[in-house]
Amino acid sequence: MNVAEVKALFRAYCDEPDETFLSDANVVSYLQRGYDEFRRRITALSPYAFAIDVDIAISGTVYDLAAPTNPVILLGASVPVGVQRLVDLVAIRQQNTSAPFLGSQYKGGASVKAIMNAFRSYTLVGTKLVFSESVDNTLVITYVPESNINWTTGTFIDDMTQFHDMIALFAVQQYQIRDAAFNQPLMIQLKQRVQDLDGYVVDRNVDASHYVQKTMSSYGDL
Repeated sequence: MNVAEVKALFRAYCDEPDETFLSDANVVSYLQRGYDEFRRRITALSPYAFAIDVDIAISGTVYDLAAPTNPVILLGASVPVGVQRLVDLVAIRQQNTSAPFLGSQYKGGASVKAIMNAFRSYTLVGTKLVFSESVDNTLVITYVPESNINWTTGTFIDDMTQFHDMIALFAVQQYQIRDAAFNQPLMIQLKQRVQDLDGYVVDRNVDASHYVQKTMSSYGDL
């Protein structure tokens, strides 16, 4: 589905002909929230589904992702125009130009205490990446960015097109708060679609289900 189709489906679900009550601006706002929830659901099971990479040159044990003096800014008030803000930090690895995806991986920890006696580990403290030892290298930061879909004039959403009806369903949940109404058939449909999506994401990489792996929802520490 494209943007126009999801918008039309959302209005059909809402069944609100009064556009002074449900304006185009309202629709955009609800769809943005609905899409954020949709992405979050997928990312929890498949962290790399929406992830992108950025290279960061680090010298020391701390890199502040919000410091205006740093060349790469992903958090805070100074994120440059055109740069997608970090929502979830997925992985950090050493840069490997000959085999881009096979650089040595750093292990994430839940706190500074967790990485104190570990090797090649990191944790995110506020806006600061803290490493278990000094790093003087270029690292590849894999992260999930905030969504940048233009719900006003855009067309393409993402490659999960067979589940884009869920964006409208999630958006209707936001609308129902304002409307003080509850649509039981719609909520039943959303529950079923969530189950369908979860099964699809897990099995999308056909061989992945044969292995135990860490996801964004896993409990992991050092």
